[in-house]
Amino acid sequence: MKKYFLKCLAIAIAAVVVCVSFVSCGGADSKTIDDEKLAGYMLGGIYVYYGYGNEGKNLIKQLEGYVPEGPGFVKRLHNAYLEIMINPYSEMSKSDTKRELRDWWEVDDKDGLLEMIRSLQAGRHSVKFQKIYDAAKQAGGKAADAESIRVEGADEDDIRFVIDHYDEVSATGIKAWDYARAANLVCYGQALEWFTIEEGEKLLSDILSTVRGSYSDWNTYFTGFELGRRFWSGGSSDDDEYKALVELVTSDNKYVIYNYLPLKK
Repeated sequence: MKKYFLKCLAIAIAAVVVCVSFVSCGGADSKTIDDEKLAGYMLGGIYVYYGYGNEGKNLIKQLEGYVPEGPGFVKRLHNAYLEIMINPYSEMSKSDTKRELRDWWEVDDKDGLLEMIRSLQAGRHSVKFQKIYDAAKQAGGKAADAESIRVEGADEDDIRFVIDHYDEVSATGIKAWDYARAANLVCYGQALEWFTIEEGEKLLSDILSTVRGSYSDWNTYFTGFELGRRFWSGGSSDDDEYKALVELVTSDNKYVIYNYLPLKK
């Protein structure tokens, strides 16, 4: 799977480099991409970056020396990301995909997967965080005393985390953490053929509408995702890797798709 992805990305972006460096591809480039289907898949795109570790990240960095302002660049980059993000788990074995859903989500069938996706879309894991945030706000925000705050189901570490990161919280809290995972689960359903491609894309379009009602841009969205992930992870070993990936996709790196396809039109 990893080698397949890297090969696709290398071929696709190498085509960009050839186009930019040696030939005229014709036509004036738009600086933005309008692709509603791809935008839906991009909601969970952080997992595509993560799923192949730093090799994908480093491959993009290796190409940063090329100047991506030549004719045809944006179109070629668009095509490269279509290869990467549309139905990204199609090369995984179905047995591995089912095992991951069962082990990580306790999901065994299409109905269970749909129920989990809808639950995440409704902000399943943001409720506790929001209750703590509201309590901290009433108690002084960043200056609140963690020991004086009581929230059902929250321990002292949860409360201290919210207070310590109080100034990082947007008006939408950490809902992006759930939205991104909902989108990623749709891709699992497609890979298992529990959803047709069309059914999956309808689900992604629906989640995209929800996200657009909460977030104005990708930066705010992924900042909320990363904060939510840290809140729930309890300091897991891959926190730093996810943080680095979020920094990449919210940067001005010219090989990152999020710089060309805005969250909102």
